[in-house]
Amino acid sequence: MRFDRRKFDAGRSQWADRRHSFSSTVPRELVHRRAISEVFMTDIRRIGEGRYLATAQWPRLHPFFCSRPGAYDTALIAESLRQATILVAHAMEGVPLGQVFLMPDMSVQALGGHAGDPGTPTEVNMLLDVNVSQRNSRGPVVFRVEARFDVGGHPIATGAAGARLVDPASYARLRLRSATDGQPPQTVPLPPEQVGHRFSHNVAIGAGGPADTWPLHVDGTNPTFFDHPLDHVPGLLMVEGIRQALRVRMTAPDLDFQAFEASFLKIVELDDDASVSLRTVVIEDQVKGWATAAISVDGAVCVELSCRFTLNAPNGPRQDLPHERPGGQDPGTQPVWSREPSPARGSTTCPRSAPAHQHDA
Repeated sequence: MRFDRRKFDAGRSQWADRRHSFSSTVPRELVHRRAISEVFMTDIRRIGEGRYLATAQWPRLHPFFCSRPGAYDTALIAESLRQATILVAHAMEGVPLGQVFLMPDMSVQALGGHAGDPGTPTEVNMLLDVNVSQRNSRGPVVFRVEARFDVGGHPIATGAAGARLVDPASYARLRLRSATDGQPPQTVPLPPEQVGHRFSHNVAIGAGGPADTWPLHVDGTNPTFFDHPLDHVPGLLMVEGIRQALRVRMTAPDLDFQAFEASFLKIVELDDDASVSLRTVVIEDQVKGWATAAISVDGAVCVELSCRFTLNAPNGPRQDLPHERPGGQDPGTQPVWSREPSPARGSTTCPRSAPAHQHDA
């Protein structure tokens, strides 16, 4: 099945005479969502070779994404980037529906300095630059999207994501593995208020574990991460698990990333005993810091993440927090999150014993 791009693609010559629409969302299939309420993208147009302008509307209140006054939730920015990456492939680049998206990496940087009107939904313009490095008869196979987010004429964030597409039959062969029941481990979730949420199904880490390590908690009833059936733990749930680990470590439930860069190295199965570990946490002053973290299964690293974060809780960081864990980076060195985003990797092997991309269907 191929999507008719003529409905969306106005072409470069018509761009100057046509404004984007926020009147309705794009078809949910184009962003791999089942619930219409979870679709944020509203329109997309081509404005140049490999360049598109997309729009999204963010709700005033969402059961998971919790933007605070004067700042936009980086998890919401990341989800919008995920949806835009899939949308541009289907609606603009001719990728047929049913293709499997593997996303090896994602990065987001919030720029701050702009506060939206809390009384209205936020209308977002996204400038997308798409670099396709490999194609076949179905369209792009390997590509990268770099995005700039704008609200009311003010830049609020940038982001980048790599993507590789696999047809369903090839993906099924890659995912052949020993039969399991697919049930998540029975972890005990932390209280939601401790990790900055109102609902228990939004909790992504559990109680227990060694110092600076928490079991990953996977709640399949979460309507944001499990909007439709998945055969793996979604990448953005694991990014959230690391953010929640930082919130617990800093006793700051409303801590958010200022910037993060995540690499998805191996797929985490639904029944894996995965752990979230903070490797390095450095406090630069009373409101800012940076950290490195990982998610591992049986000692194998599946996700690596580097970030800068901001503290906004009234009680601030724990007073006994050391600037550096033993064996970590020197506090004066440049954190790895600031490096240029890595290109999309070429491998698509998904068994746990080999490198893999995070499937974000």
